[in-house]
Amino acid sequence: MLDFLLKLKNSKNSINEFCSSVHQGIPSVAFGVGGSFKSFLVSQIDLPILYIVKDSITAEKSVKEIGEFSNKKAIYIPPRDLNLLVIKAFSKD
Repeated sequence: MLDFLLKLKNSKNSINEFCSSVHQGIPSVAFGVGGSFKSFLVSQIDLPILYIVKDSITAEKSVKEIGEFSNKKAIYIPPRDLNLLVIKAFSKD
């Protein structure tokens, strides 16, 4: 699998175009690709990236995959628990 991905990276195709767009500052999104391939794309860009996923399980998996695809350090920032307070105001008016 890794050999296949490296072969794709070294060929002239949409992966190089995607990375080039990101380096030029063009906002870029990858649709229609699997989660592991998104992690591979993130690992190929030499810039700090904020990669947002839907839940903590996907985030932990992505951190592991990014570390396996490259020597980059990925950090998982867990969501902050919000304590919702209910305040009732009573009035005799």
